[in-house]
Amino acid sequence: MSVFSGTLSAYRGELKSWSVTLTNPNGLAENLVTGSNLRFTVRSQAPASTITADADAIFSLTTGNGITVTTATSGMFKIQIGSAQTFTASVGDYYYGLEYTPSASANASVLAQGTFMLYADIVRGI
Repeated sequence: MSVFSGTLSAYRGELKSWSVTLTNPNGLAENLVTGSNLRFTVRSQAPASTITADADAIFSLTTGNGITVTTATSGMFKIQIGSAQTFTASVGDYYYGLEYTPSASANASVLAQGTFMLYADIVRGI
């Protein structure tokens, strides 16, 4: 399964969202059943294999906390990073990853990973 790849970006202080559709290897929509979980994490560097939590992440979003399933049977969800989250992070290049766990007992699948660019906001005081 894969949903996108490449570089994602936001401006400091910007509310940023991406609408995503998850499909299986046959190109059919993946049903995001109750109990499944999506996790989107942005970090300053790829973690060591000994890291098992996202405590050191710049931001980490999960289903119900920044990730909203919009149409479960069609595999549709939205990732939304709040303006407060992008405002408090330093401008720079980061790494992101998106994982999907279909149920509490299943292994996570990597859906996407790449570079996350956080740009300076030029206009102020609006």
